[in-house]
Amino acid sequence: MGRILKIYLTAPSPDLVHQWRNFGEDVYRVLRDECEVSIHEIDASTGEFHLRGIPKRELRTTAAKVRKIAEKNLMSHIINVSEITDEPSSTSQ
Repeated sequence: MGRILKIYLTAPSPDLVHQWRNFGEDVYRVLRDECEVSIHEIDASTGEFHLRGIPKRELRTTAAKVRKIAEKNLMSHIINVSEITDEPSSTSQ
């Protein structure tokens, strides 16, 4: 079972939604072959999305890639990347 990273805005704002989704799409393009990332989750997101199925040994590298993408999108000061230990169960999937 892989690890999960939560990528989120520190202070979500309606003014940031377009920039946030563009950032998420860049993350998707770079990491879609390395972990589970949903373009649908990103397109619906207003403040957070997840990267799932990350091998433990790749967790720091993946987080660093996300931070680098955030820098390129001028968002590094307003996002956080953190590992979550357990995702809430969803009853409708």
